[in-house]
Amino acid sequence: MRKNSEIHLKLETELFEKIKKQALDDSVSISELCRRKIKDAPQLSKIEFLLTDISGKINAQLNLNRRYKMTKKPIEDEEEQPEDLDEKEE
Repeated sequence: MRKNSEIHLKLETELFEKIKKQALDDSVSISELCRRKIKDAPQLSKIEFLLTDISGKINAQLNLNRRYKMTKKPIEDEEEQPEDLDEKEE
């Protein structure tokens, strides 16, 4: 991939030193570390969104299961079953 764009950032000294230390620890340049962080940010957001979506679906299913268990009543005799709708209309 061609690198033909530039971004100039003004950072607080403390943040710059932290990035500089991490770049040295990872044996990469500060620029490369920044490129990696920018590239990883959208992936992390997508993963977070998917996890939130999955969690919501699981919670919804659990709530449905709880409601079903609370309202479920076994039918003991056939006499207690509701009549067909066709019979009621006549």
